[in-house]
Amino acid sequence: QTCALPICRLAAAGEGAAPELEQARADMDALPMEEWTKWTWTEYLQDAERAAAAFMEMGTERHDSVGVWGFNAPEWHLSCVGGMLIGSPPAGIYPTDTPDQVVYKLDHSDSKVVVIEDEAKLGRLAKVVDQLPLLKAIVMYGAVPSKSELKRADGTTVRVLSWSTLMQMGRELLETGGTRAKLAEREASVEPGSCAVLVYTSGTTGNPKAVMTSHDNLCYEASGTAAHT
Repeated sequence: QTCALPICRLAAAGEGAAPELEQARADMDALPMEEWTKWTWTEYLQDAERAAAAFMEMGTERHDSVGVWGFNAPEWHLSCVGGMLIGSPPAGIYPTDTPDQVVYKLDHSDSKVVVIEDEAKLGRLAKVVDQLPLLKAIVMYGAVPSKSELKRADGTTVRVLSWSTLMQMGRELLETGGTRAKLAEREASVEPGSCAVLVYTSGTTGNPKAVMTSHDNLCYEASGTAAHT
C-alpha cells in the first residue's frame, strides 16, 4: 500500500461532495499524480521514527512537547507522529498566530523543538528567542534555513536545521549506538491514557487553553469513523 499526501484528495473524491471539497479536488488535479510524493506505510513509519530519534537527540524529554508551526504538509504530520511516538505531545500553532501567542504556546507546552514552515516564521522566532529559554532547536520544512543558529542575549543558542538534515540525523542515530533501544523504551512508556497531542483553543477569552487529547481518544475516534464509512 502507498500513502499519498495531502490525504484530502480522498475526502474530496466522489459525487455530492461539498463545494469547497470539489474546488480542492479541482485544484489538486492540476498536479499530475506522478509528481506527488508517496510513502509506503513502512516508509512513513521510518520517517516518523527518524524524526522521533532526532527530537530525542536534541533534548526532547518525556512530557516535553514538539511545537509545529505552519500550513498542512507531510512534514507537519510526520513531526506530530514523531512526537507522539516518544511521549512528547505535539503542540500545533496556527499559521496566523501573533508572536505573543507563539511564545505563549511554546513556553506553556515546554516545547524543546519547534518545526516551522518557512523563513518568515524563522524571522519571527528570532525576535522572541530570548523569551523561549527552553527551546533548543528549530527545524524548517518548507525551505533551507538561512541561519544555522539563533543567539540569545545571554549567549546561549538555538540550533536551526532543515528537514532533510533532521531526517539524516535520525537515520544515522537509528543505525548506530543505542538510539533504537531508547526509542523503543520511550514508545513503551506511552499508555492509552497518556496525552497524545495538545490542541490549543483560539484564546478568545484570554490565553489559549491546551486541550489534552489522549491516545485512547484518538483510537476511539478513528475506529468509530472507520465503522461508519
